[in-house]
Amino acid sequence: MKAILINPKLRTITEVDYTGTLESLYQLTECDCVDTVRLPNGDSVYVDDEGLLHNPEFFFVLRHSPLQPLAGNGLVVGINDEGTDIGCKSKLDDVINQVTFVSLWEAKLLAWK
Repeated sequence: MKAILINPKLRTITEVDYTGTLESLYQLTECDCVDTVRLPNGDSVYVDDEGLLHNPEFFFVLRHSPLQPLAGNGLVVGINDEGTDIGCKSKLDDVINQVTFVSLWEAKLLAWK
């Protein structure tokens, strides 16, 4: 299924194939404990739940929650009524326009606001 990968280290946002398995999720997010951030259109972004524990240097901020820098990779997926991952509704350009990459220093400033 189609998903969108946000990689703050490389500062890239790309469409990827996602199988919907935990193995695929962990591989794409480069972590083994995830949390989700809900997007206004119903899609979700999987992020590393323990991202701040790993002395992160690379972050991204979503436009609808600008005071919450997210550490590590993010994976945008759709969620159906049963809670199962499906292809995302979001278009690549829409996600690109919602994401800002920030440095560790900028993330610390946002955290103090």
